[in-house]
Amino acid sequence: MIIKALIIWLLIALAETIQGIIRIKFVSRKIGEPLAKKLGIISGCCLIFIISWFTIPWIQPTTIIDSLLIGLLWLFLMLSFDILLGRYVFHYSWKRIGYDFNIYRGGFLAIGMGFLFLAPTLVFVMRIN
Repeated sequence: MIIKALIIWLLIALAETIQGIIRIKFVSRKIGEPLAKKLGIISGCCLIFIISWFTIPWIQPTTIIDSLLIGLLWLFLMLSFDILLGRYVFHYSWKRIGYDFNIYRGGFLAIGMGFLFLAPTLVFVMRIN
């Protein structure tokens, strides 16, 4: 189950990275950064949900605890990925990285991370009923 969850996290990370590049390179230029960020969080959560919907049955969590642990794994990996990417690839300051997680400063990463954590459990519960 863990290997499958890691593979799906890689798929989510790839999809979210592509979505972020499209948002920065194209959407922000057309509608402005604040609105693009708002649309980005919605489309990002949709991507996470769609990927989760089709892959959680393959991962095969058997309990809600399993699905929460998958979400926790995805959260830890994505937080690490985003922070390391921001710091060492884009050379952002720690303060700038913090702003991306601060809802009051226009950063929505915290919402996306929360959804990423809950998505496997949401899908698990929806699919067992």
